[in-house]
Amino acid sequence: MTPQQAAAHTYTVQYRTTDRLGSPLGMLDKSGRFSDGTRGTQLSFDIFGKARNRDFSQRTGMDEGQTLLEPTTHNGFTGHEHIGAADIIHMNGRAYDYNLGRFLLVDPFI
Repeated sequence: MTPQQAAAHTYTVQYRTTDRLGSPLGMLDKSGRFSDGTRGTQLSFDIFGKARNRDFSQRTGMDEGQTLLEPTTHNGFTGHEHIGAADIIHMNGRAYDYNLGRFLLVDPFI
C-alpha cells in the first residue's frame, strides 16, 4: 500500500470491554460510549455461556447463541471463540456445548 492509499483510508478505533471472566461486554467507541450504530454491540452471557441480550433477555431466531461482535472479534464467553452455527464454544482443545452445559470431549489429562 502506498502512502497515498494509506492516507485515503480512515480507521475506526473500538475498545473491547470484558467482565472478570474475560467475556466481552461490548465495544466502546473512542469517546468511551457503547457503539450505537450496529446491532449487538452490548451483550452478556448466561451461566452456561450462551450469548444473551444486554438486558439479560434470551435471544431468539437466527442470532441465538451468537455474540454478534463479528467481524471485530469472535471471542465470547470467558474470551474463547464462539462458533454460533454449531452452538459450541471452542476452548483451545476442547469443545463446550452451552446448551448442555458440558464439554463434548473428556479431559485428556487426568
